[in-house]
Amino acid sequence: MSAKRGKTDKLQDKLNEYIRVLKLAKKPGKDEYLKVAKISAIGILLIGSIGFFIYLGMGVLPQTMAGIGKGELSATFVNELNTSKSTQELTLRINNTDEESSTGQVHIQLTPVLCSVEKTNINVSSIDPGSSKNITIKVTDIEETSNVQANIWAENVASHDSLTTSLPLSAKQERAQTI
Repeated sequence: MSAKRGKTDKLQDKLNEYIRVLKLAKKPGKDEYLKVAKISAIGILLIGSIGFFIYLGMGVLPQTMAGIGKGELSATFVNELNTSKSTQELTLRINNTDEESSTGQVHIQLTPVLCSVEKTNINVSSIDPGSSKNITIKVTDIEETSNVQANIWAENVASHDSLTTSLPLSAKQERAQTI
């Protein structure tokens, strides 16, 4: 038992010495707090930077940045399809509402519904910033339920740069839409 008692005394003595050293230890001063604050600030900035890079990787900011330097279109049929006439000329106005960038080549795909058009695919040269172009479309064989639908896209436009993402427009309902 005395051997066991001796080990316990040694542990007790070491623990008492450790507590005595802790009591004598200097309390942290202003310099130590500044060092801890600097390390904490660097850690927060590092974690924030990592979070920002993750945000960039999600695609929100890159999509916004991709739209910089690209034109912006709106389109409308100037006149509505008149079903009481058998032949009519429709005017499609395409505006580049961006004041800095041109649109690149503009593509128009027409889909006649119960009528005929001269051309179903029309290509228009680039529209300058702040400008517009009028496209004349000759429609024949018009019936009471006829309509002409247009899909419009351009090469240098942020949102609608292909047929699958094109701007849909109908000659029966005059409405402006933005690309």
